[in-house]
Amino acid sequence: MKGAVKHSTGFTLVEMLIALSLLSLLALGMVSVMRTMGQAQDGMDRRVQSAEQFQSVSSFLRDVLARVSDRRQGSQPQGRSPFIFNAQSQLVEWIGEMPARHGAGGRHFFRLSIEQAGVGPALVLRYLPWKGEVEFPDWNQAQSRILIEDVVRFSLDFGGAEMPPAQWEPAWSSLESLPTRIRLDIATRERSWPLWIVGIQALSPGGGRSSMYSAGPGL
Repeated sequence: MKGAVKHSTGFTLVEMLIALSLLSLLALGMVSVMRTMGQAQDGMDRRVQSAEQFQSVSSFLRDVLARVSDRRQGSQPQGRSPFIFNAQSQLVEWIGEMPARHGAGGRHFFRLSIEQAGVGPALVLRYLPWKGEVEFPDWNQAQSRILIEDVVRFSLDFGGAEMPPAQWEPAWSSLESLPTRIRLDIATRERSWPLWIVGIQALSPGGGRSSMYSAGPGL
């Protein structure tokens, strides 16, 4: 009598290896998809944060740059602006009004420029309460606020009431008036910020507006 032939019902080693290889490929694909989704989310978060920062900084600068006092210096420098106002391509200094929602409010000395902060250059606003002085203060004694970090490009241009809208000067040297608009060009390591223009309202010593310019898009 011949014995019954027994048949194996399990998986062979080759089949197991093939199954494990397929599972590994699926797992690798899932990890790659999750990594891509995480990077996309991080990039979106950075863009949102950058847009929010731009809105916050531009709104703040519009507030403090739009109110410039036309008070004059104690001594009238020969061939230089008589106003307590210094405008160059890399910095601007002036007496203005601090918006109450950003601090104590009232007249302050302001200085906007690039300074070394942390690991690189940053756009910094220095400010100090104005108490009737007729000269700029020691800026080392002023408070400071970092507006934008990792700045790789920063420039200021100025325009006057008698100048065409498309004409700009890299420094303001008029002996008779203040500029009526300022153009800011800023770029960081991650992006170039939109070019924007701030209109200036020149405040007379008594607090009245002696001139006004409405900000708008343009070059």
